[in-house]
Amino acid sequence: MVERVGVRVPARAVPTINFLVSLNADARAAVQRVLHGKPVTVSMHALKVEIAEALGNAPESTKWANEVLGELFGLAAVAKAHDWGLEAVADGVSRADGVDVDDEQRGGFVAFLHGALDSPAVKTLGKAADLVTEHSRRLHLARFVTDLVPIFDDPDEEPLGAVVVHRLRLDCFAERDEVVEVAMTTSQLSELLEAITRAQQKAASLEAMLGRLSMSAFDTSEDD
Repeated sequence: MVERVGVRVPARAVPTINFLVSLNADARAAVQRVLHGKPVTVSMHALKVEIAEALGNAPESTKWANEVLGELFGLAAVAKAHDWGLEAVADGVSRADGVDVDDEQRGGFVAFLHGALDSPAVKTLGKAADLVTEHSRRLHLARFVTDLVPIFDDPDEEPLGAVVVHRLRLDCFAERDEVVEVAMTTSQLSELLEAITRAQQKAASLEAMLGRLSMSAFDTSEDD
């Protein structure tokens, strides 16, 4: 008998779960082939593309691929946090308020969802995505605004000159969205560029080392 756990499915997630319930056998099998593929897909963007293809590349497939992976990763994290079995979580989801699963459908849906949650893709990229978000601030967008600030000796006269100031604007995901601005001179801008270049070199070195060790470097960004 499957362990019973009380899984609450948020209202925002109910449409995605019901979308999974509605998938036919062929679509479910195609999704499972992607999630259990060998070797494991290490790019979040590539995985979403493959899931969209498994869903038939319909106009809404990309949207559903994003939603499906987000919910699978979230459910796997909930199971880990509570030390719940994945099959128990799948069964709990099938019984949650708003989820349209009857007793005749339950066995097949639970088996499908359990298989998805227990897949290599969810165990690896899902864990990687969870770790990336373990920070108080996560970068969303970065933009430089360059200002020319005039220098006056007498406000009634033309400026003596000006200083160039660069403002680095960082939009961050935090407990609430926030914006951080850092002002810097052109020479400091060069220092920042050098620091970024060094970080890129370190990343390349570490990725090469992982390759020599036959370990994957997972890419959780959603850009191609």
